[in-house]
Amino acid sequence: MATNHDAVLAELEALVVETYQLWDEEWVGFTWRNYTFEHVLRVRALARTLSEREGGDGLVLAFAGLLHDIAKGYDGEILTASDGQRHLDENGFWRNEFLPPARQNEVTRLYGELELARTLHNNSGARLAEVLLARRGLPGSLGRRVAEVIQAHLHAPPGAGSEERVLYDADTIDANVGLPALLRNLFINLHREEMRLAKDNGDFAGWVDGHRAEFYRWWLGEKVPTWIGSRRQMFLDRMTTPSARLLAAARYDRLEAWVQRLQVEIPSYAKALPGGGLSALDHFVENRSQPRIAPLLTELSERYAPPAAGPAAELIGDLRREVQGER
Repeated sequence: MATNHDAVLAELEALVVETYQLWDEEWVGFTWRNYTFEHVLRVRALARTLSEREGGDGLVLAFAGLLHDIAKGYDGEILTASDGQRHLDENGFWRNEFLPPARQNEVTRLYGELELARTLHNNSGARLAEVLLARRGLPGSLGRRVAEVIQAHLHAPPGAGSEERVLYDADTIDANVGLPALLRNLFINLHREEMRLAKDNGDFAGWVDGHRAEFYRWWLGEKVPTWIGSRRQMFLDRMTTPSARLLAAARYDRLEAWVQRLQVEIPSYAKALPGGGLSALDHFVENRSQPRIAPLLTELSERYAPPAAGPAAELIGDLRREVQGER
């Protein structure tokens, strides 16, 4: 009997959601508890778009995109030396503390059975994916190919196949390039400032809500331009497919244009119209505790639905298309 791939994907998607909720830590490194699953969905969507342009097995990428970070929860804080430098392994990847889950499910029990503790999440994720697919009756050849693609998602080696390169590019772009990455940067900076002020018994929530323009002046005027300027060429150079390079460059151009537009709004923030771009960002700032970007974006899409026009509606439209991997 033929396997219903859509049904298996739906079952595994539910398993992935369940797995990420087995850890209780609200923040680890640059990641909050609700981040990784949304990242996975965006990577899968973007990989689909890139594969349509570059070629590749769409079924392999659907499974690999969904499962590429299945073992990510075990990555604890990044290990650093006394001088603050990050510990790297022999391949140049960051070393992390081992972070066991608070609860168990099929994935974590399998992780233990396969003795995967303290392995890089691309390697452990590849092993988990191969077994999970086999358990659901999928051919061994498909499981092995999915595992190969997942294993390469941190670094697509020379001579890698189309699927490896597409997943690597999609994963790199989502976390670092474009408007979804800008929101990630926003939430990371909000969290860092909250932790910094908490050490001095400061009230960050009261400060950021009462000094929103000042926060935007610092973040959009200082932090974001430095973030973009120091990374743009580096990440463009890391792209392994022509389509990804073009898409990443277009995302950077769009991002820089939006940052400039938002900077112009800051001096008149107190008098800003409800349809301004900063009013859309306000919604994310106000919902910064364990944010889920997709539902927040849906709320904003309804708020600024046609016939609404203006910067907020434009920004939400651009964000939605990037989140959906359309560009």
